Amino acid sequence: MKKLLAMLLALGMMMSLAACGEQKGNTDTPDDADAPSKITYAVEAGSAGEEVALANGFKTVSVGSQANALMEVDAGTADAAIIDLLMAGAMVGENTSYPDLKVTDQKLNSELYGVGCRKGSDLASFINSVMADAYADGTMLELAKTYGVQEALVEQPASEFTASASDSDVQYIKDKGKLVVGITEFEPMDYKDANGDWLTEDDFTAALASYQAAAAIPLFIGSDEEGGMVTRASKNPNLFSEPLPSPQELYAAGGLDGLLERTLSYNQKLKAFGVNVNFAPVCDVSTNPDNFIYARSFGQDAQTTADYISSVVPVYAQSGIACVLKHFPGYGNNADTHTGIALDARPYTTFEKSDLVPFESGIAAGAPFVLVSHNIVECMDGAYPASLSAKVHTLLRDTLGFTGVIVTDDLAMDAVKAYAQDGSAAVLAIQAGNDMIVTTDYQTQIPQVIAAVQSGEIAESDIDTHVFRVLHEKQALGLID
Repeated sequence: MKKLLAMLLALGMMMSLAACGEQKGNTDTPDDADAPSKITYAVEAGSAGEEVALANGFKTVSVGSQANALMEVDAGTADAAIIDLLMAGAMVGENTSYPDLKVTDQKLNSELYGVGCRKGSDLASFINSVMADAYADGTMLELAKTYGVQEALVEQPASEFTASASDSDVQYIKDKGKLVVGITEFEPMDYKDANGDWLTEDDFTAALASYQAAAAIPLFIGSDEEGGMVTRASKNPNLFSEPLPSPQELYAAGGLDGLLERTLSYNQKLKAFGVNVNFAPVCDVSTNPDNFIYARSFGQDAQTTADYISSVVPVYAQSGIACVLKHFPGYGNNADTHTGIALDARPYTTFEKSDLVPFESGIAAGAPFVLVSHNIVECMDGAYPASLSAKVHTLLRDTLGFTGVIVTDDLAMDAVKAYAQDGSAAVLAIQAGNDMIVTTDYQTQIPQVIAAVQSGEIAESDIDTHVFRVLHEKQALGLID
């Protein structure tokens, strides 16, 4: 959404509200004119934000929408998302789609300022309330009059905003020197203390040990450690000397042997801290740098990717970490399912010859987990996302012969929300055949699953089967006898 009004609201409100944001230091946030090149901005392709970012030399990744840009930040695959305030007000903060993203004022350089999304600030919820009040009491119209915006623009509901060809967001941003930028550190709380400081090795290890000590049955403690765009623990300088490079980067620098060596040492260290599951490796086949998944993939053809997977799975096992093959049945050139439904219309023969090959290699090598994506794969099941499709799970079990633990991608993603009419995505996921559920909405989903079992909607015998697989893997990891 390229809305002039939203940009005006950013100027009109953020200038006075910036003090409401938590002004903590952020090593990823630039303080000088050259620093913006050090971080990656997710931008809507063709938008005003993209044009201005590129004109100022910012490193960008182009996505299909502002919602996609937010999800790149939330997933940790971008440092910032250039969005307008209308999107920030609707999507960021308490009781929105992204409650972990907050808003604050961040200096990008001497001319460009941004309204950023960051944990620990209360500004996002404040903006949400201001937006709601502004529509209710006519303040929106008054703000627009103050800055000379066409009245017709603000008399429409937010979702129906339109702009004429003469309304130039690009020129407005250039004139005012303002960008609306979402920034999140996206560091899970376990890597920092209550004050936002990095935990030491001893403190981090003690924290994870305390979780295990409090559990009646030992826990899977997992982390996204693909390397490159998606890494968590290695962002903590007290745990690692540098962020883990991507598999592509490690392969280019040291070949397969060098990549496997680094994977082993890195995961051995994770294991020593108390992490026992790594949501890696990425099995998706992508050779096109323009594809959404490319930077996270091995970047090679199907067979080369499969050879890498078959070699790296035993390395995870050697380190004592359970690995997770993802994103079944293969992402291909699809869009980001964090923000909506990705429809994959490729024929099944393409999956047979390409996408499934690395998963077959990983399964044959003994991978204990497979994570299923939210793509709708028409040749397998045109009605449901793969994560909610019994047909896709049957393919994984019966055709590929996988007997381990099947886990969903995050069920809080937009791609699955439309299929859970009463919000019970986890119920649908279990009915489809998933053994474990990944969701940030667990407080809602757990009671719904329990209710579904009590009502007979989910057979208790099915739960027993899923639990057996989970316990079997915990036994294999040495968590239980």
